[in-house]
Amino acid sequence: MIDSRYEWKKRPQTDQDQTKKLAEALNLSELVAEILINRGYDTKEKAENFLKPGPENLYDPYLMHDMKKGTDRIRTAIVEGQKITVYGDYDADGLTSTSIMYEALTQLGAECDYYVPNRFDDGYGPNKDVYKRLIDNGTQLIVTVDNGVAGYEAIEFAKEQGVDVVITDHHELPQELPDAYAIIHPKIPNDDGDYPFEGLSGAGVAFKVATALLEEIPQEALDLCAIGTVADLVPLVDENRVLVKYGLEALRSTERIGLLALYEECGLKQDEVDEETIGFSIAPNLNALGRISDATVGVELLTTMDEQKASEIAKNVLQQNMERQNLVKDITAQAQDLLNEESKNHLVNLVWGEKWHEGVLGIVASRLVESTGKPTIVLGVNRDSGLAKGSGRSVEAFNLFDALDGHRDLLEKFGGHHMACGLTVSADELPKLQEILDQEAKNQNLESAAKQVKILDGDIDLSEINPEMIQELSVLGPFGTNNPKPVFSYRGYVVEDAKPMGNGNHLRLNLLNDERTVKVAAVCFGVGNKIAELLANPEAIKFIGSLSINVWQNQRYPQIMIEDLKKTGISVELLRTNRLKQSMFADNMTYVFFTKELYGKAKPYLSKGAKSVLVCRNMDAVSADKVAFVDCPINYAQLMHGIRHIKAKSVRAIFYQNDNVYIDGIPSREVFAQVYRKIRNLDNYPITKNLDRISAYFKIKKSDLIFILKVFFDAGFVKIENGSLSGMKQIKHHNLEDTKTYQARKKRMEVERLLIAGSEADVKAWLLQNMQ
Repeated sequence: MIDSRYEWKKRPQTDQDQTKKLAEALNLSELVAEILINRGYDTKEKAENFLKPGPENLYDPYLMHDMKKGTDRIRTAIVEGQKITVYGDYDADGLTSTSIMYEALTQLGAECDYYVPNRFDDGYGPNKDVYKRLIDNGTQLIVTVDNGVAGYEAIEFAKEQGVDVVITDHHELPQELPDAYAIIHPKIPNDDGDYPFEGLSGAGVAFKVATALLEEIPQEALDLCAIGTVADLVPLVDENRVLVKYGLEALRSTERIGLLALYEECGLKQDEVDEETIGFSIAPNLNALGRISDATVGVELLTTMDEQKASEIAKNVLQQNMERQNLVKDITAQAQDLLNEESKNHLVNLVWGEKWHEGVLGIVASRLVESTGKPTIVLGVNRDSGLAKGSGRSVEAFNLFDALDGHRDLLEKFGGHHMACGLTVSADELPKLQEILDQEAKNQNLESAAKQVKILDGDIDLSEINPEMIQELSVLGPFGTNNPKPVFSYRGYVVEDAKPMGNGNHLRLNLLNDERTVKVAAVCFGVGNKIAELLANPEAIKFIGSLSINVWQNQRYPQIMIEDLKKTGISVELLRTNRLKQSMFADNMTYVFFTKELYGKAKPYLSKGAKSVLVCRNMDAVSADKVAFVDCPINYAQLMHGIRHIKAKSVRAIFYQNDNVYIDGIPSREVFAQVYRKIRNLDNYPITKNLDRISAYFKIKKSDLIFILKVFFDAGFVKIENGSLSGMKQIKHHNLEDTKTYQARKKRMEVERLLIAGSEADVKAWLLQNMQ
């Protein structure tokens, strides 16, 4: 059984009259109207403000804390010709923030440059050593973007040197703010009240500063603002919705040379750029720069006017992103191998390795959370320093920051929040760290924690899905945090077929409605090692997902993007072997045997807590979480008898057989005749001792010779006593195919054809169907 990651919960049904009234007022479908009502836009005015945001929905930038003080200081620096350095960050939000601020200042005639910290050398945020170098090189004013509120030491140093720092930031506020000249931040209250919207990204704050400085909305910066806002996963509601809506329009018509070069390298169609393009292509490429090397070239790309330079940088960006993808793939595979056995004993994954690139460990941790469902910390070990450094990602039910905050004495460095952290720890302390994580997981009741709830926006019949319906839903976009793409459950379909995609890590279901008139593909990415079990019985898969359009050969097809799935019923692991190993009996499960001989021989090899059952006529019913079928049944009837008496949640089908009679088949009539002519005149011949010699003489397998002799014995053609054979002088005509031995072989071939010769998917499907 494959369980879902989330608890699926449908929204309460809206009042039908209210839904119909809103749909008619806005000229929308009732499905869209129902979603609007459920998301709080339950009047025509609210819904129109949401669906059609305009510049009038942007707030006065001077409502933000220290906006006037900070922009006045910047203007003074421009007028007096003071050198200004924009101090940014190495992710997509930081690079776009830096570019927005740098372009606004240069447009005003400022003597200005920028500095993007190096993740590996400088770390995140203000760095005292970097500030010293900047000041030594003539910087007289530092303007931070997307960082600064936690930069006490560096900002204090700048102040001591007589250099002001204007912070523009959006991150969570510490208990004590640094003593900067000005802190422009949407979450800090003003004397006149709070800024109306706290959810701006770093690029959004930089955009508001640029608006104040230029005294107009800098429309040429909307493209960058949209990238930073979507990339940083801030809420796509309120002011951000305006910025991204118009920013996407700007991206679809931008003449920014660097972005056009990036589009070309990524194979993007400019007129089709949307929030998903940012999230899955533009942002990952920009983020890769800071993860792999130095992100400074990212600002160059976004601000250059040189086409050749833009093309060169775009090629470099794509190359570094490919390197990042390969690193993530390789390290994830290594980490997964390390976790496979070890992780079973722990509530929190802690995995480490040497020479793991520090810049991608957070992504690796996220992948492992997805595949295992457990909080995960991934660390790269440096044997020279003796330190392990990396990142953690968590699940909703486990506060990673709280778990480690009380153990700072064990850690060299640590910071983070509920869902993510960064840390450095001595490699010698890693076993101790694993103990702490497991204990903290118990303290937070992680094992018994309820699943995170996934709210569904409706239940759709497959026959209702078409491109027009999906286009109607798009008016709710741009989608993102706090305004997710609508997710639905689905009914009224059958699975036509299921197949793996890509390298076998992805799943595609081809669905047909009940009338077989509508066909829709459902795609699930990253199913990993669950693929075989999903393919074994795809009809048992239940899923939820969003709707999209797949364009193929200029045709538009509806498609379901599966966000979560589950498979009800039994899980099956299929081994099939002709060689039993001790390791196959190591688990504490119930082992089922079909042959008495093997049942007796294998019992001593079972683990201490294991149970064993022999399938026989008077067997009792068996109920167990885990069951293993050890050997292959001798016939179909025995197989069905065993299955009908067994109830299990998980099945391991070993199906051991020492020889494969289905492949060997039944010896021909000619072979039977040759053997009979040779033995019919024997008298008291020691047959047992000469089996090898006789089988070699006839050029047949010894097992086939034994089978032939047993058939002759059943037919009364020979007598066998105490290992000696004698031919019968007088025999009655007998059809050899009617003998007990011959019929038993045919029945064994029948069951082996099903269980041993069948494809893995077919065998699993058969077991699932019959055991359920």
